[in-house]
Amino acid sequence: ETAEQAKFDEDVKSRAGQIEEETDALLAQADAFNQAYEAASENENIENPAAVAEMIAADPVEQERFNQAQAEGKAALDAYLQSLDARVQAEKDLQAAQNAAKVVEDQEAQLQGLRDQKSAYDQMIAAGFSAEEAAQASTDAAVVQAITLGQLDFETYKQNLRDIAQLQAEIDEEIGTNLPGGGGGGGGGGGAPEEPPSSFLDDIVKQYRNFGDASQEITKGFDASLEAIMGFAKGGSWGLNGLARQLRNVNVSENLIEKFLGMEPEEWEKTKGKLFKFDEEGQISGLTDQGEAVQQAEASATIAEETDSIEAQTKATQNQLTAFNKLVANGASVKMAYDMIQNENIASAMATSKNTAEVK
Repeated sequence: ETAEQAKFDEDVKSRAGQIEEETDALLAQADAFNQAYEAASENENIENPAAVAEMIAADPVEQERFNQAQAEGKAALDAYLQSLDARVQAEKDLQAAQNAAKVVEDQEAQLQGLRDQKSAYDQMIAAGFSAEEAAQASTDAAVVQAITLGQLDFETYKQNLRDIAQLQAEIDEEIGTNLPGGGGGGGGGGGAPEEPPSSFLDDIVKQYRNFGDASQEITKGFDASLEAIMGFAKGGSWGLNGLARQLRNVNVSENLIEKFLGMEPEEWEKTKGKLFKFDEEGQISGLTDQGEAVQQAEASATIAEETDSIEAQTKATQNQLTAFNKLVANGASVKMAYDMIQNENIASAMATSKNTAEVK
């Protein structure tokens, strides 16, 4: 065996020892989380038991404090857990304040963009563009910027637009196609009016509903959404009582808030009464029994998923150690054994195999 091979074998054995230490640490962390979560869940004054348990499990110093508080009795344990819960809540409040500030900053930037867009539209109408031409062109950020900076030659741009439209009409006529909304065969009666196409402004209205004013109705289409935006922007300031804040105020978890904000507006309107209570002003004031059940189920599922992830990681590491020892015991070199256990599927198969012939 060469000196180089001997050094490699020594390094691999050292790494195997490190893996074993990491496994023990993960098991200890999982145990600490379970103990802390159980203790925190028994205290009805604690609003964030999972977050408190995570804080304890992740910090050896907090684990030591937790064990000391347990040894001192229930009063000391409750005081310690409540102090951590207060810290968690303070961090959440700080994050909420930072999020609110970011929302305002983003909305102010969006509002300025919309003002520029509206100004561009008005200038184009004044320059003789049709309402359709002005509406379409004012959705082009490059056009709006050029108008805002006074760099757009309106007459040249207008002529180009009309030349393009004329050429397109000639091409459509030549190849025998019909433009959407154009002529065509006779027949066909009234029917329901066409729904306007979606617009990027729809997302801004929904964002304002989520973070600015939960009572804001969701709109669809450029004209309807622009009208809504100009309506809630008239006051010169943006609300900060959006759906996200109302949900947060009744202690809905951040995971669930994200899910609720992602719901289709129609689905939210149909189902919100089953999960939440509302006051006379239409603001969320609490969770129904069904809402509480959903909240608890989501929290339990999140904790179970995290615990399962830790256990799976621990088991995979244990399988690698077991497979490594089996391979070396059956004649594999340390290098070969180390290379083979990098594949978790092989490591699992080797670890669980009871047939020595299979391992060989």
